[in-house]
Amino acid sequence: VLIASRILYTPDQYLTIDETMIRFNGRSSMKVYMPLKPIKYGFKAYVLAESKSGYVLNWMLYEGKKGQHTIIDIVNHLTEGLDGKGHVICMDRFYTMPKLFLQLANRNIGAIGAIMTNRAYMDNKMSNESKKLQKWESNFYTHNKELMLTIWRDSKIVKVLSNFGDDKIVSIERYNKDKKEK
Repeated sequence: VLIASRILYTPDQYLTIDETMIRFNGRSSMKVYMPLKPIKYGFKAYVLAESKSGYVLNWMLYEGKKGQHTIIDIVNHLTEGLDGKGHVICMDRFYTMPKLFLQLANRNIGAIGAIMTNRAYMDNKMSNESKKLQKWESNFYTHNKELMLTIWRDSKIVKVLSNFGDDKIVSIERYNKDKKEK
């Protein structure tokens, strides 16, 4: 079923996927507790929203253990109808995984997100190189020109995976507050 708002509204290029809570104080087997959310008790929903405005384009209610949807199922449901429209989905490390990013790339949907170390599939050489990074240094790894893993050290090591871009590497200056210089 297509909703009129999905037909009539043209979202910006950059979208985001995250969880949200719908406040609920009654009794329900679907009620969850999420201590890090502003609304701690209620119904959990997965949401696809426009990054710039926060406009909700699609959502899916978490059904508890009986729902058993995989992360890939959730993202595929939320991104239904976006194929080939040039959108880029930004997501946190809960959703980011190479298999999902390859599927989105095949649908011509860009994706970028921080990635958990155990999902990055780094070999020993990559892992050792990333541990040796000095503050403000970075490394780039590609997989068949489809995925790029970027690793840099700030106050800690950060890993970001993306499935879009071009072959150009651009240097970006950044202000180092410790040394008070660029």
